[in-house]
Amino acid sequence: MRKLLVLGAAISVISACMPPQLANEVQSPAVAQVNVAAQDATPYPTYTPYPTYTPYPTYTPIPIPTRTPEPTTPPEPDYGDSKNPHPLTSTAYLIRGGELEFSLNIAQVIRGEEAWSIIKRANQFNDPPPDGMEYVIVKILAEYTGSDKGTLILEQSDWQVVTNGRAIEYFNLPSVCCLDNEFDDIKILSGGKAEGIMAWPVAIDDKTPMLVIGMESDGAGGVFFSLSP
Repeated sequence: MRKLLVLGAAISVISACMPPQLANEVQSPAVAQVNVAAQDATPYPTYTPYPTYTPYPTYTPIPIPTRTPEPTTPPEPDYGDSKNPHPLTSTAYLIRGGELEFSLNIAQVIRGEEAWSIIKRANQFNDPPPDGMEYVIVKILAEYTGSDKGTLILEQSDWQVVTNGRAIEYFNLPSVCCLDNEFDDIKILSGGKAEGIMAWPVAIDDKTPMLVIGMESDGAGGVFFSLSP
């Protein structure tokens, strides 16, 4: 017992003589364990639960606007038949004999007393129009538009006038001659142009007379041109 007291007193004296930092480091194992236990006793952070799950809103698709198709331009009607003749002053592109490509244009129409006055000045012996009819003077432009396939020949006899639904051939017309620049025996080479006038009788009450070229003797075929605006 006396030895233990002497040993404890010696340790106390040694500790008192040590520097403070060294004295703190020289501790008994029991004190070190207490310090470690004190560090281990530091509490963990308090558990905070995750917030309650809130579902996403229901997906609503964005409406896609319906595409409205652009209006299409209706095709131009096929002119040339008796129900839909080529309009006055329009150009018709034709083929003769399966190979001669050319164009025709009714450029001008003079009707009634003015037409009869021109015909009388051309030749005082020209026949007046039949009863119930009056003359129309027609100016026609022709052009050989295709490649050279021979000579294009156009004559008055190629034409007929249609008035009140009746087609009248050139040979059944009143005698009219000597008009300036008369459309008769026109001959055109490739790339050439020509113009001429013809006089035809039409019914006075006919508002929509027509000329037709190329009609067969049986009345089939032919290309029609309007003589009214």
